[in-house]
Amino acid sequence: MIENTEAQAQLNPALVSDDARRIIEIARAHGALGWKVNGAGGDGGSITLLCGDLSSVKRSMIREIEAANSQYQNIPIYLSRYGLRSWEQTLYPE
Repeated sequence: MIENTEAQAQLNPALVSDDARRIIEIARAHGALGWKVNGAGGDGGSITLLCGDLSSVKRSMIREIEAANSQYQNIPIYLSRYGLRSWEQTLYPE
């Protein structure tokens, strides 16, 4: 994740915005395990952060990120312990 973000910045510095760099600084200071800038770069997009096991550290990091700029917003996601699953549904049963 980190190597990819660094490669993006080397490709074109505008791909990793100043906002993204600020969030990465905060995440690094809180011991984040990885980060990945998503989207086309510039002023839009999102950042995925991979945190360690301690929820108190994660909550502290999120509070600091959201306090840094009112436009920064945490969107919680959770990885499934079952992996990817899919279902098929027949819309019009015979």
